[in-house]
Order: sequence, then C-alpha cells, then structure tokens
Amino acid sequence: YMAGEKVWYGVSELAESLGMYKSNIHNLLATCENFGYVEQDAETKKYALSMKFVQLSHHVRQRFGFNDMLGTILRKLSEETGELSYFASLYKDKVLYLCGAFPSSAIAAKPVVGLTLSPHCDVMGKVLMAYANEEVLGRICNEELKKYTATTITDPDDLRIEIQHVRENGYAVDHMEYEYGIKGIAVPVINSVHGLLGAVCLKGPAPRFPDSINSEYAEKLRKVAEQISERWHQTA
Repeated sequence: YMAGEKVWYGVSELAESLGMYKSNIHNLLATCENFGYVEQDAETKKYALSMKFVQLSHHVRQRFGFNDMLGTILRKLSEETGELSYFASLYKDKVLYLCGAFPSSAIAAKPVVGLTLSPHCDVMGKVLMAYANEEVLGRICNEELKKYTATTITDPDDLRIEIQHVRENGYAVDHMEYEYGIKGIAVPVINSVHGLLGAVCLKGPAPRFPDSINSEYAEKLRKVAEQISERWHQTA
C-alpha cells in the first residue's frame, strides 16, 4: 500500500485503509523502521518507504536481466526520439514502472523505477488493461477511478470504450490524464510463450506529441516491443 501514489502515510490512514488496529500498524511500522525499510518524518510523524527498496529493486532487476536488456533498448529509443521511455507491467492491478531511460538532452527527469500508478490514468495502464484478461479489466473498472486532471477517465463505461479503442488501434495515447503538460504513447509487449509481458511507452511535453505523430511513434514502439519480446527468453 505504501508503494502507491503518495510518499508519506500516517498511522491512522494506514489503519483505516488496511482495516487494522492502529496499535498493530504502529508495531509493524516500528519493526520495519528498525530494519531500515521505512523512515519517519520527525515533524509530521508520518512514514515513507526507505531507499532500501531501491537497493532491493536493483538486485531483483539484475537477477532477471532487466537492467541490461531493457536499459539498452530504452536508452537507444530515447536517443532516437529525444523523449523519455519506460517499461512497465501490471502488479496487483497497478502499473509498476520497472525501467526508464532519458535522452542525453534531458535537463531533468523524475526517477520512476518502482513507481505504481492506477491503470486508468496511465498510458501504459490503458494498454495493459486492453491486453490483459477481462477479469483484470473488470476489477479495475469496479474500483474508484480517481480524477487527477480534467481529462482523467472516471466513468467505468467510458473507460471500457477507451480500452476498446486501444485494442482497435494497437496503441494507447495519453491525453494528459494523470499530469498536465505530459502526453505519451504506449504499445503492449507480448511474447508467444509468456503472453503479455508489459508495455513500453514514450512520454514528453504535450506540444511534442501532436496527434499527427501518433502513428510514427506507435510504429517505433512496436519495433521496440518486438526486440524486448525476442530477447526476453535470453534474460528470463
């Protein structure tokens, strides 16, 4: 739960969300803090995951070959397009960002490895919903579809219509549904043996993503998805 969209969480909030007693939550957090997995803000008394999870994610990604394979492919894509590129998978009905790359021209970029987002507001989330099984889509549509911007899809029926468009086009487009000023395009990464592996996308400032560029970027992303799929067996 603490790997969600916020950084800091209070004991009362965690207890209410998880359906547990505050005393139990407090004891769990104290144990996690003792082992270095969470840290507490001295002023607000709220808790956040510590940098230890970055170390753990690094080891996991190394184990499965994600760093070398995905990193190399995404860096090349970012240099060719001048945009940010990401790979993500579905984890517990959330979009889990596993790898990202930035062009050398990028002045500043947010570190997103380990970030989780609700699928309905993320361009890769829409692709993952479109190519996952119907049960996954049903669960997500039955959850609260939180509004982030004026273009966030918050109605389940509208979301299903959008997902159908993704299936028809073979790619998803971000209409600034999570963050103003940022748009993107994503395609699925599918393997004949393992099925849906994840999604890959390009993101950048909205003015650099007019509708006229959708087909061009979608084609580039499809080629990248094929590369990832082909090399997956070598690193799995």
